[in-house]
Amino acid sequence: MLADVGDNVREGQTLITVDPQELQFEVDRQRGLVTQVRAQLGIGPNDPPPTDPKKIASVQRAEADLFDADHKYSALSKCIKTS
Repeated sequence: MLADVGDNVREGQTLITVDPQELQFEVDRQRGLVTQVRAQLGIGPNDPPPTDPKKIASVQRAEADLFDADHKYSALSKCIKTS
């Protein structure tokens, strides 16, 4: 940073310089995070984002787990009521 709060500056003066390598590192890091999240969601690197969240593999698994848990709960509830 070439100027700080309270410094007098003139129009056109450079206030900050950015290292292109640092910028590229951050871009690469962010792209890696996007790739990681897409993989977690079961979306391929060249696939468009799904328009329906229910088509995402992790959402489908969660729905199946919920369905299974609901049925187990219902069955157990019936057993407890009849005891």
